[in-house]
Amino acid sequence: MIIFSFLARFFSTVFHPLLIPTYGFAIYLFGNRYLFSAYALPQKGFELFRVLLLTAFFPAFSIVLMAALKFIEHTNLRRREDRILPYIATGFFYIWAYVVYQRTQEPAVFQAILLGACISVFVGLLVNSLWGKVSMHTSGVGALATTAMFLVPMVSDNITWVFYTVVLAAGLVGSSRLALKAHTGKEVLAGYFVGYLSAYAGFAIALR
Repeated sequence: MIIFSFLARFFSTVFHPLLIPTYGFAIYLFGNRYLFSAYALPQKGFELFRVLLLTAFFPAFSIVLMAALKFIEHTNLRRREDRILPYIATGFFYIWAYVVYQRTQEPAVFQAILLGACISVFVGLLVNSLWGKVSMHTSGVGALATTAMFLVPMVSDNITWVFYTVVLAAGLVGSSRLALKAHTGKEVLAGYFVGYLSAYAGFAIALR
């Protein structure tokens, strides 16, 4: 029982929703060796660090600060009402990241990933306000699986195995959230649905 709890927490941590945009960038950067042959490894590392800073560190810091100031009960965001401010703060940083990448004329794929993340956050906020909690973890991995699906024919390397791995991870994350009793089955499925639609919309708009 302890090992299952450990694995559930492990997958929930490794595939934390704030890390998903960075994973999407990594798939494109390292799966497209010819397009990015001019990028030295340190440059790719800097690109990943930049998106990690904008989409993970700053939102995470703001959530920790909210908890410290008692604006929310806990950083795990178990309560539905605790999710509103973190959604808004994260959405702000995601919009910021999207604008940065758009104005610096970065590859459209990067813009698509970030736009999908923006849409996911604000759809999650809307659903949280009108219906109930949505699993942010399954929303994230759902979006990552959709991103990997789009990237398979777009990159030079054969990354079909990456897509299958992400789909497997998506299933494990959903099972983990249920095992930890963090969400109901409906909330987990709603998360997958939000993630898929958001990533699809992000690519459809950015690559039109």
